[in-house]
Amino acid sequence: MSPQSSTLRFAGYAALFGKRDDGRDVIRKGAFVRTLDEQRGPLPLFWQHRTDVRIGWVERIAEDERGLRVIASIDNPEGGAAAALKQGTANGLSFGYRARGYLRDAAGRELTDIDLYEVSLVSHPMQHAARVHMVEGGGERKANFRHYRENGQFARAGEGILYGSGASGTGTRTFSVSGRMLSTNSTNAKPTAPLKITVPEVDPKDEIVVIGDRKLQRLRDDFDATFPPKPAARPSPAAPSTHHELVRRFGSVIAIGEGNYESYNTGTQGVKDEKVGHSFVRSSAGAVTGKTINEILLTRGLSGYDRRRMFATGKYQTTIPTLAKAKLAMKLTGNELYTADLQERVFREYLIYKAGGGRLAAFVIDGKGSVDDAQYAAAQEWASIGVPVGREDQNGIVSNGFRSFYQKAGQNAASASATRALRSLLVEIWAGRNRD
Repeated sequence: MSPQSSTLRFAGYAALFGKRDDGRDVIRKGAFVRTLDEQRGPLPLFWQHRTDVRIGWVERIAEDERGLRVIASIDNPEGGAAAALKQGTANGLSFGYRARGYLRDAAGRELTDIDLYEVSLVSHPMQHAARVHMVEGGGERKANFRHYRENGQFARAGEGILYGSGASGTGTRTFSVSGRMLSTNSTNAKPTAPLKITVPEVDPKDEIVVIGDRKLQRLRDDFDATFPPKPAARPSPAAPSTHHELVRRFGSVIAIGEGNYESYNTGTQGVKDEKVGHSFVRSSAGAVTGKTINEILLTRGLSGYDRRRMFATGKYQTTIPTLAKAKLAMKLTGNELYTADLQERVFREYLIYKAGGGRLAAFVIDGKGSVDDAQYAAAQEWASIGVPVGREDQNGIVSNGFRSFYQKAGQNAASASATRALRSLLVEIWAGRNRD
């Protein structure tokens, strides 16, 4: 499918190199090279990473010195997404991916090899400066700048190149920064030539480039001269090979924010302010795996202050009520040691089917539902997984994408790394199942 001529086109950056995002990841130049070389068709453009709401297609995408540069089109120029982009309420860009190569340190991850599955128009990008910089025929644009001077020199409050349109004709040009009309003091600039404003407060390589009444086609021509387009076809990433492997990968992703086989906490029972009494992330060998299921269940009546209480246990932080139900559903006696093997068995035979009333398994195993449905189901089972953007937690608070379903003040915060890893895996599954 190719974008139609009646679409609304825009240009911007979906990622910036060398800038740490809200998930503590840094993307290095070259991380997209392999996946872009393997890409055989246009990537979908989603609204807020919702795979059930495709709003357009990515026409051009490639790395440059700054980051991942894209030109994309919105199918309906009169629709809500286009309106949000024009108004500046949703001018962020983001992407769905899986990290194939990365280095980890105390500050976070350095991504060196990425599988890319989609690009999204979002309200709050993980990289704050990953933005749309030019809209075709967009007129005056509000830029992502908070500080400015009215003498034509501007202090930058974010990264990226500003693409906007100025007043036509020679003489002083005007454009909008943070909602105010300002002048550039340029008296000889031609209306179609790029106007460069040097910013003394930043490195010269980060100078702001303001493009006057220049058509997007010129930008596309410049882009194509450096990055020739590839043959149009739908992308076809491979789906995970087997059911067992897929479930194993899900388990590994969820465990990022939960624990290991010996982890446990004592819960909130009888504890002041309903906070967890004790949490043991790295317990000694046998702390959990050396206990039988019945021994764990018998600690239910203890106070959360009691270190012997094992309310949430193991790699998947399975709570006492859930473990009791798993025992019945799996027809266990309860005398079995809660070993690593049994924890994995409980996950693949019970937990994945229980999550969200079965919606996670419906997506992963049966191919039903959306990515948001599956993530929401996982968030309802594991506190470390964030609720999808726009959906509510158990208290009715709308999530920004990284809010735990069970979040309270000072506890149960979602893990950004676990949430992003799960989201990437869900998008990968969706992309694999929707290939031609």
